[in-house]
Amino acid sequence: MKKRGVLTILLILTVLQPAFSRSSRWEFGVEWGLSPALFYWNRVDFLTEDNYLIRSTCRDWTFQTCGLALVHAGYEIAPQVRLSLYSGFQGISENARIIPLGMQAAWYFSPMDGDGGFLFGGGAAGIPLADVPFSWTGDLGAGYRIALGSRTYLDFKGSFRLSSAQPVAIWEPTTESLVRREQMRFCRNILSGFSLSVSLVFR
Repeated sequence: MKKRGVLTILLILTVLQPAFSRSSRWEFGVEWGLSPALFYWNRVDFLTEDNYLIRSTCRDWTFQTCGLALVHAGYEIAPQVRLSLYSGFQGISENARIIPLGMQAAWYFSPMDGDGGFLFGGGAAGIPLADVPFSWTGDLGAGYRIALGSRTYLDFKGSFRLSSAQPVAIWEPTTESLVRREQMRFCRNILSGFSLSVSLVFR
């Protein structure tokens, strides 16, 4: 089902690409990648089954494999500077999946219509796919663009990622139990990691 959705988005972008390319200042693309979380810090206040309030703070290394599938629309606001809006589907922890609504800025070492490296940074508010509060995520990284011809490009990107995830459930090591969202009275869950992705871009 996910593959069918990505192929549909790619087909739409391919069909509309000639209209989008009338101005080389605009670009549109689709992005896929992995974004594992490597370290977490959380504070959770929750009620046990016996109605005792427990305040728990935890921090530790972890490895939570997450993915992303995004579409973006960008505009060259200055020579070698692009500002983009993006959305799609993104995982930020094992129990937190979001639809990000974000903005990203990029600076290119060379003109955007050729090969070359770039730096980027951005952030997004995350609309949850479950009945939980909003999350947020931010990235700071670098990439490299390869021109494929006919105003089509591949962008390879890597970044450091920091996220505030609002999960449907969280493991609490003190009581060795899984705390559900309905038990939580307060939750702050911060994760850090990295993101690796590739984008197919049309200008």
